Amino acid sequence: MLVYRWLGVVVMLVLVEAGCTRPRYVHCVFFTCKPGTPPEAMKAQVDDAYGLLRRVPTVRAVESGMRDSSVNRADLSVTDWDVGLVVRFDDKAGYDAYEIHPVHRQYVEENKSIWEKVRVFDFTEPVR
Repeated sequence: MLVYRWLGVVVMLVLVEAGCTRPRYVHCVFFTCKPGTPPEAMKAQVDDAYGLLRRVPTVRAVESGMRDSSVNRADLSVTDWDVGLVVRFDDKAGYDAYEIHPVHRQYVEENKSIWEKVRVFDFTEPVR
């Protein structure tokens, strides 16, 4: 039995080292752009999410895009935003490191001129 326990530990260490563990801290941001912001500027922000934020060592996944305006369920849809961003981390410490990282600061500096409102929703995923 001890052999199987050690084998499990070794497998877990290999997965962690390879970056195959499931992210556990999720950072979601929804940006409302200033009126008249051209779609090209919003697309540039999406491109920056992939081009810049992935370079932060604690980031495990980045997803970004523009709101799908064809979806509008009047009873449920929130439509007062333009660009969405989801960044995944292993834990809160990874997020904390991201928050002060120069590349994250660069993303903010390069895009904040088009923002009218920014909303942040962070949550932790349960271990399953």
